[in-house]
Amino acid sequence: MFRSKLQKCLKAWIKSGGDLGEFLHEEGAVTIETKRDAIVVCQTLEHLISVLPTKADAQRMVSTPLQVVTGLFQEARTEAAYLTLSTRGLPLLHSVLKEGLHGERYTPEEDLLFILKVMAAYHYEPAVHHTVQALCNHIAPQHYLWPVILTHYAETGHPHALTLIEKIRHFLPSGSPGAA
Repeated sequence: MFRSKLQKCLKAWIKSGGDLGEFLHEEGAVTIETKRDAIVVCQTLEHLISVLPTKADAQRMVSTPLQVVTGLFQEARTEAAYLTLSTRGLPLLHSVLKEGLHGERYTPEEDLLFILKVMAAYHYEPAVHHTVQALCNHIAPQHYLWPVILTHYAETGHPHALTLIEKIRHFLPSGSPGAA
């Protein structure tokens, strides 16, 4: 069976660990061209969920493995890859997001925001509730990702834009979200 460079990199990382971002950068394997590529990204995310780093470990990293795998969702190049990430991968990210926002598992705030960004870009409906929750809980209010997240909802035709506006219309968030 043919394996793409991305598939080989992710399978090797699952076996050996290390800095996933550096590993993918060195291999130049960052696009998701096929449904099989997307499945391997989801398998990597499933593995990652079982071994998410502690707070101390995450603070020593430039980019956590979760941030790197979440970033791969932005690299889907075919409809089959996009649909696989939407149906199989987004629910996995959603579970990590919920646990992180509820304090059930340590997840760096930047990782939470990056997940919200990807979910907004994918028009993932449950992201609206969690975006509001993160805004109300003042999750990293000065972070540069807030304007990016909210810009996704501001896009013409975003199916959840009005729902988000309705939920936040009674308060103006502070920091970067309020400015956006």
